[in-house]
Amino acid sequence: IVLIVDDNADMRQHIESLIETEFETITAGNGMEALHRVNEHKPSLVLSDIMMPVMDGIQLLKEIKQNRATAHVPVILITARAGDESKIEGYETGADDYLVKPFSAKELIARVRAQLRIVRKRKEAEDKLIGFLRQTPAAVAILEGPQHVFTFANGLFQKLFGRSSHHLVGHTIREIWPEVAGQHIFEIFDQVFQSGEPYTAHEF
Repeated sequence: IVLIVDDNADMRQHIESLIETEFETITAGNGMEALHRVNEHKPSLVLSDIMMPVMDGIQLLKEIKQNRATAHVPVILITARAGDESKIEGYETGADDYLVKPFSAKELIARVRAQLRIVRKRKEAEDKLIGFLRQTPAAVAILEGPQHVFTFANGLFQKLFGRSSHHLVGHTIREIWPEVAGQHIFEIFDQVFQSGEPYTAHEF
């Protein structure tokens, strides 16, 4: 599913006519409406104009990329503005690609295909990694973001800490172990996340 976002009805219909033979399409007239579509339909890719009322394309992009549930969805920004400065602005806000009007049908389809191919390759790599971690003979968990939310815990980790995956995944480390507050555990996780420097200890 490709979500097309543009406040100009004619432009929405034009883009839809270019890609609907290859992809299922849904549309939205502004960023706010698009967010509802994203949550409802879980599109594989978003094609969004930048200049729109209510919520523009840049804010829509930020909302999508800051949400852990949708951050993986590629966003291609479309604009009438040309020039390197405009493209840099789009990339710096997390855009996966950038299209400047006018563009050809071949270019549009090629860019959509390329982004979807990248998503598939990334998913395959993630699946392989998770498969390896499930079988590795060590207790392993993955936490994401500044809140340290559990997104994975293998069997040995669950057994070692006496908690099932259901009780771990989706919860923060502070929610799982509130009793260790004051022991500098959370500070260590914060420091590792912020600095990127590993922390190693034995029997800690």
